Amino acid sequence: MSVHVTGVTKRFRSGSRSHLALDDVTLVMPHGEITGIVGESGSGKSTLARCLVGIEQIDAGRIDYDGSPLQPFLSRRHRYDARVQLIFQNPMSSLNPRMTAGQLIEEGVRRVPRARSADWRRSRVSELLEMVGLDATDAKRYPHSFSGGQRQRIAIARAMSVEPEVLICDEPVSALDVSVQAQVLNVLRDLQRQSGITIVLISHDLAVVRHLCSRVAVMFGGRVVEQGPTEAVFDSPVHDYTRSLLDAVAVPDPRRERAKLAEFGEYREFRQSG
Repeated sequence: MSVHVTGVTKRFRSGSRSHLALDDVTLVMPHGEITGIVGESGSGKSTLARCLVGIEQIDAGRIDYDGSPLQPFLSRRHRYDARVQLIFQNPMSSLNPRMTAGQLIEEGVRRVPRARSADWRRSRVSELLEMVGLDATDAKRYPHSFSGGQRQRIAIARAMSVEPEVLICDEPVSALDVSVQAQVLNVLRDLQRQSGITIVLISHDLAVVRHLCSRVAVMFGGRVVEQGPTEAVFDSPVHDYTRSLLDAVAVPDPRRERAKLAEFGEYREFRQSG
């Protein structure tokens, strides 16, 4: 499922004051690809993610999924949620601490039309846990007993339980250690390759975006200032802000950076532009 954002504007108001969070945003996220969205804090990345899933209502413009506008989908929320899922930055805040990992994932599995029998649901929960690198026996454990990276894997498994067509990841690894980041990002890459799902990855880590994403959009001040194939944007940036963003990338320990990229399974030398 492709995602098209056209002229989207979002303004937050508080009394007599207002803040323009998104300003005439237009971008394309093609079907079956991983599109990265990068920019500094306050650039509008997370607001865009929340608009894409209907948590925030846009003031102007339109969002289309495979040519169909978002708004009619939202009137049938259960059908929309089965097609588009959002993974938050902090997995603990999105997991009910009173439910086991298996119960959390089975909530979504129950919404799949063919989930008729309890045996099938249990089997599917085990399959999803193993898909994200956990063990089937982990289904009986509660969120507090997992590490941060493991909790994020549970969040990914829960999102995939409804068999979505679009997965929106809002800084899914920014709070995790480098080695754990690689593990979670590998899970996302493998899921995309296996299922052909469309993924939108919001991240401040340009090395991760360069390695993982086929396309990238650069946001600044609520606007998309540059977008296109990742290699083209990173190797030959057109906008001054994109160049400054790339110039600001620090690599204090090249060996650590190479080791980090190698954990993703395919080493590519990361060169700063400018």
